[in-house]
Amino acid sequence: MEIKIGNSPESWGIMQAEDPNQISWDAYLDELQKAGYGWSELGPYGYLPTTIPVLKNELSKRNINITAAGILVPLQKKVIPDNVLGDINKYCILLNEIGSTFLNLVASFYDSPNSKFTDPPNKSNQALWNNIFHNLNTIGEYTLTKFNIHSQFHPCAGTFIESENEILNVLTNTNPQFISLCLDTAHHAYCGGNPISFLKSHHSRIKYIHIKNIDLEIFHEVKKNNLSWFEAVRRNIISEPNSGIIDYRKLLKELKKISFDGFAIVEHDIYNPTQTLPFKIAKKTRDYLKQINFE
Repeated sequence: MEIKIGNSPESWGIMQAEDPNQISWDAYLDELQKAGYGWSELGPYGYLPTTIPVLKNELSKRNINITAAGILVPLQKKVIPDNVLGDINKYCILLNEIGSTFLNLVASFYDSPNSKFTDPPNKSNQALWNNIFHNLNTIGEYTLTKFNIHSQFHPCAGTFIESENEILNVLTNTNPQFISLCLDTAHHAYCGGNPISFLKSHHSRIKYIHIKNIDLEIFHEVKKNNLSWFEAVRRNIISEPNSGIIDYRKLLKELKKISFDGFAIVEHDIYNPTQTLPFKIAKKTRDYLKQINFE
């Protein structure tokens, strides 16, 4: 059993390759190392250097490795747009060159970035689900056979794949050889699921977990006022692992039971943070995980 602990640019509020309000890529890597992490997700394409020798050097001198990249894909469409397929290729070429393993596929958001929740599309339309199954299997086979990159779907609140039943539907109808699950504990709990029992039942398809928690008080406020996931993040619904509705000691106990061998990546969704806050959260989170022997 080996749990590889990492973090992600998203925990620093990095949502775009370039934004004057974001911390610089080199400062991010410095803070990541200082907080005690040896693994990182890639973040938006172009945030970290894309020139391979430069990226390898910057990672190497900080003893950091890249685990995965994430990309939004309109999986429910009959045909994936050429520009999205091109982005998948770009990510996979880069990931392959630096020895990374995973590509996280996130279904496009239906929920609005505005404050109020947007009703989901017609999820009873079987044709759309068939498109999702086909696209995941096709992308997964392509990234594995061409780049040796394992594709996994990443359920998120406000996307077509969010609830436990929807996740199970995808697991049932995709090829385990080509598609696995990135279990995002907080999104799973936010959408009414139990990430610990789900891990217990479906761990054979899970090699990658996102670590974060849900603030119960803000959760009730969001649901009461019918707010969007984006507004929930703006209100700081994401909390550190030691406080929230998910018991990380119980999660660790389950990981040990199944001899989990994979990645546990902190992805603390945060909106427009102050310059110093993300490092404080990252360090506090790493210290807590060490305290409970989550590694």
